[in-house]
Amino acid sequence: MLTRWDLDRPQRRRAQAGFAALQRALGFTPDCDYPVELFSTHACRAILEGSALAAIIARASTCGIAPHTAQSDETEVLRSLLDQRLVVTHSSCLDQLTEQARALVRRTAHDPSALLRALGLDRAPQARI
Repeated sequence: MLTRWDLDRPQRRRAQAGFAALQRALGFTPDCDYPVELFSTHACRAILEGSALAAIIARASTCGIAPHTAQSDETEVLRSLLDQRLVVTHSSCLDQLTEQARALVRRTAHDPSALLRALGLDRAPQARI
């Protein structure tokens, strides 16, 4: 989930608890530690502009993604921005971050298809609702 501002610890806990309750109400079992990934626009921009993500992308298209790297904030942000999504409310900021992520992949990935496979994003498109 993308937030406009950074959330403090109590705000993050309340948001995560709310998402966990919603998931349970819908019949799902939420992840105990991270029922929802929360990133601010500031955090996403910092990750997309940082050298750590560029290095992950460069390695992933040739060597795959190591398990500890697959769970990193950098990889989670990239996966979230490149993956399919259900848009409830349009956000030009989200569109800009998504384009920034795509541009980074075009510049950095030796093999974009291999990167998408490593991220688990090479599946067939889902039906539109």
